[in-house]
Amino acid sequence: MVWLAGNTPAAGKRALVLGFNGWGNLAGIIGSQLFRASYAARYLPAFYASLEIIIASSLGYASYRFTLTWVNKRRAKIIEGWTEAEIQAEKTNDVKYADKYTFVYAL
Repeated sequence: MVWLAGNTPAAGKRALVLGFNGWGNLAGIIGSQLFRASYAARYLPAFYASLEIIIASSLGYASYRFTLTWVNKRRAKIIEGWTEAEIQAEKTNDVKYADKYTFVYAL
């Protein structure tokens, strides 16, 4: 989650993203409900549910990474013709605290 919070420049948005970390802690509760004694020996229902969650998470990660790559390329094209003074003015301007063209997402 630190990687995700580091990719969120606005303080309010970053606080919201870090709040989602609590949802990840629910995995222990979900796991204890999936791997019940009644499924013992092979635990196939729990295995398939876990596999579906892993696939959904992987697709979500891939789409998020694709989106960040696309946004970085788009921002690079926008500031391509800017002078050094314009880039510095963009970085120090408080009007657009977040979502500045000079902000580059870490991948």
